[in-house]
Amino acid sequence: MWRASTTGGAAARGRFRTKRRFESVLPTLLLFFAAVAVLQLACDRESESGTTDASLLRPPDVLLVTIDTARADRFIGTGLTPNVDRLAERGTAFLQAIAPTPLTLPSHASIMTGQRTPTHGVRNNGTYRLTEEARTLAELLGEASYCTGAFIGAEVLSSRYGLRQGFQHYDDRFDASEHPGLRVYRHRRAEEVVPLALRWLARQETGPCFVWVHLFDPHAPYEPPEPERSQFADTPYDGEIAYTDRQIGALLDGYRELGRLEGAMIVLTSDHGESLGQHSEATHGVFIYDATIRVPLVIAAPGGARGQQLTQQVELIDLLPTILAAAGVDIPAGVEGANLSPLLRGESRSPSTAPAYVESLYPRESYGWSELRGLRDADWKLVLGASAELYDLRADPDEQRDLASSEPARVRAMLDQMNSLYPAGDESRTPQRLELDAETRDRMAALGYIWNDARAQSSGSSEAADPRAVLAALEATMTRVDGLLAADRTVEAEGELRQLLREDPANPRLLDYLGAVLARQHRYAEVAALCEKLVRLTPWDVQVWMRYGLALEREARPKDALEAFAAAVQLDPWHSNAWLRYAALLIETDQPVESLTALDAAQQKGHLGLELLLLRAKALARIGKLEETGAALASAEAQLDGGSPEFDRVRSQVASDTGFRLRNAQLAGEVAALCWQEQRYDLAARCYRIAASLVSDDARIHFNLGLSLERLGQFPQAVEALRSALALDPTFEMANRHLAALLNREAQ
Repeated sequence: MWRASTTGGAAARGRFRTKRRFESVLPTLLLFFAAVAVLQLACDRESESGTTDASLLRPPDVLLVTIDTARADRFIGTGLTPNVDRLAERGTAFLQAIAPTPLTLPSHASIMTGQRTPTHGVRNNGTYRLTEEARTLAELLGEASYCTGAFIGAEVLSSRYGLRQGFQHYDDRFDASEHPGLRVYRHRRAEEVVPLALRWLARQETGPCFVWVHLFDPHAPYEPPEPERSQFADTPYDGEIAYTDRQIGALLDGYRELGRLEGAMIVLTSDHGESLGQHSEATHGVFIYDATIRVPLVIAAPGGARGQQLTQQVELIDLLPTILAAAGVDIPAGVEGANLSPLLRGESRSPSTAPAYVESLYPRESYGWSELRGLRDADWKLVLGASAELYDLRADPDEQRDLASSEPARVRAMLDQMNSLYPAGDESRTPQRLELDAETRDRMAALGYIWNDARAQSSGSSEAADPRAVLAALEATMTRVDGLLAADRTVEAEGELRQLLREDPANPRLLDYLGAVLARQHRYAEVAALCEKLVRLTPWDVQVWMRYGLALEREARPKDALEAFAAAVQLDPWHSNAWLRYAALLIETDQPVESLTALDAAQQKGHLGLELLLLRAKALARIGKLEETGAALASAEAQLDGGSPEFDRVRSQVASDTGFRLRNAQLAGEVAALCWQEQRYDLAARCYRIAASLVSDDARIHFNLGLSLERLGQFPQAVEALRSALALDPTFEMANRHLAALLNREAQ
């Protein structure tokens, strides 16, 4: 019985082991059959493409290209964009794609979150930051094992505004020596951005990659390079579009050479368009007509239909869920966009019938005018400012005939629908606008600042100017002002601005522009007085506080300037230049320890440059930290590998001359001179030794070293230094006199 029982038990255990083995391999079998099905799909496609698409076995690479300021009517079949047209032949072109706003930062925040601007809370350029609680496309793909890299064309999308979150690499470095025009962001050309993206991608060896490339070139002023400059001499905006398309071709060629083009999901779009004079708007930002909110959109995705041109209305908020679906990533709650995958596959049904909400708070926050809000569906658009406008988009695509008075019922219905989405005046969803905290506001109020926050004005207020009534005059004047400034006729430019301000004296944008013009004339007392008025009107504007602080600094009012820069860094803790100026004023007001903390903040926020090193050395010298002072000076050469553009240019010169080393020696000499003035001769001697190690053939450095050693009573070393100076320059009379005096003292 025992033996039979044992045999039966063994058989049972064998069956149990067989069952467990089957259960353990079941997932593998399912994956195998799924792979077979995918391979069959790839083989089915082989007859069309001529190759088996092995990339179907893994999530696709995702390339997102956003062209700043690109009108939809310059793409697809116009002849300006052959590379984009070829991309559209591989996928789908959406001819009615709608941006949420005609502004770069909030529109990109919508792309990266799948939410409209009132929901994610970024409502304007430069004065908002995306909340860290937001779930971005880069974060979601990164959690799905994607490598993530972003390559930015203009500082309006600087990492300090919050779009960096989720990116392993966010390249937003701009040449600190570049000084763009008064109304232009610091930026770089597409031919600089595209190679950065391709070099980074070439280093990514495993896993799918999400790459975002932002190209700023079509933004005003329109200055295409050759050959587009000559080809489009009369239409330079078109030249910028053609140049950008050429660079997109280079980007796609680079993907092909890396073996990543086939099977990649490529999304190409724009953040907003450009008015080009329509509705009396030269560029963009104020109005929400289709010239600035209808944008190009092309999506080429694995397994998608080819050569489609669709007229269904879609939105930029649809990109996040569509990309996530292609990557096999769950779409999180709170996303307002629709998944466009059915349309990409050629299915006839539209994934969404919801109208698009659009807005621009820029008129209110920058000019004190009425903000604009709108609702757009496939047939009609409502625009609400100081009054309502209604346009039949099918009959009147250029929005020239306002039908609000003849269609009151439709206006009411669309207005109710818009307010049900986002009630007028409700800014409870804007937690990340830049604001001074209560303590700072109280401190500034004690200094006499009474706030008049234009953001608090009710939308569509009857007291606020209608931008449609005043923009044309402003645009005409600003065009003349730009021309005068280009010709360096600043006094005449000032006169034009003052004439406009007589009609609109509380216009923050005009006051700020006047301040910039006065600064060009070095009239800093007037700049400070103007900025004192401006910070009352727009206390959230970091750039106003920066201009105010710089003017006060030039006027030798360091304590007042320190307050201005304190407000700037409190408003925008990611503003590296604000931290740098704040640190400089802390040194000047005898707070070197605090200045080191500010300099650390500037460096952490991405500031690289010789000025930071000099300030650090000065602060360390003030508190007598000898070794750290020497390290600050020596790190100038060490930071050549930091990759900043200004250092890149210097790197190419190092092999052929000693220019950079001389500048390092100059830094050491400046700190040494500071130490000498404070009678810290030991520290001065150490700094001069650093300078001498960098530049061995400068007699003055050895002479100054000798003087420092003489003050320290180190006479033999001083004699050696003075002899080194004379060996380099036998005619150095002062070195001769000091050496003779020292030798005479030694002889006695």
